[in-house]
Amino acid sequence: MRVVRGEKTKLSPVNIVQAKVEHSLLCLAVGQVTLNLTVTIHGEDFNWYQTLKRWAFSMVLAVCVLPVPVVAASLSIGGELAGTYVDAETINTVLSSIPVADRSMGYKSLAERLPQLGVKVISINVGPFTNDDVRLDPQHLKPGDVDYKFTMAPAPAPAAVSAICPLSGTFGLTKRGSKWLPQDRTSNFLINGYSKCAPPQ
Repeated sequence: MRVVRGEKTKLSPVNIVQAKVEHSLLCLAVGQVTLNLTVTIHGEDFNWYQTLKRWAFSMVLAVCVLPVPVVAASLSIGGELAGTYVDAETINTVLSSIPVADRSMGYKSLAERLPQLGVKVISINVGPFTNDDVRLDPQHLKPGDVDYKFTMAPAPAPAAVSAICPLSGTFGLTKRGSKWLPQDRTSNFLINGYSKCAPPQ
């Protein structure tokens, strides 16, 4: 899963910029330890010094060439990697994991339903809800919920779809464990079918 652009939140910023900073600091820290060890050992035993220096250099190299997304993978919220995703593969993977409740038309997931409606998601933003969010909306939010915001292509939805339910350019879903909960009219319609063109209760 490739992070293209991270977004800071009111909670601990979990994004690709932070990962790069921590990655750089880790390289500097390991490099400093390497320097201290080699200076201490130098002159006492030439063979041991050379061996330790080669080993330490190899460790620094291994740490510093790690792909940043691998480092960032441990910086997550509720098991979800926070950030903004725009690559088609990741978007399709996320949409494929979101089941459609109304399967009367034969759709199993949003990845199947959206193309049939003539709409396309071009970015997904993943982030945590703050404590204030949960406190102000206890009916819909619980601690640990993860906020997903989807942005659709600017092209308008087909007239036949808009006549049934006008779609906004963005929609939100709350992920709670393995459940996906609609946040607005558009997401309610997309997940629950034609009879749900209304904000969720």
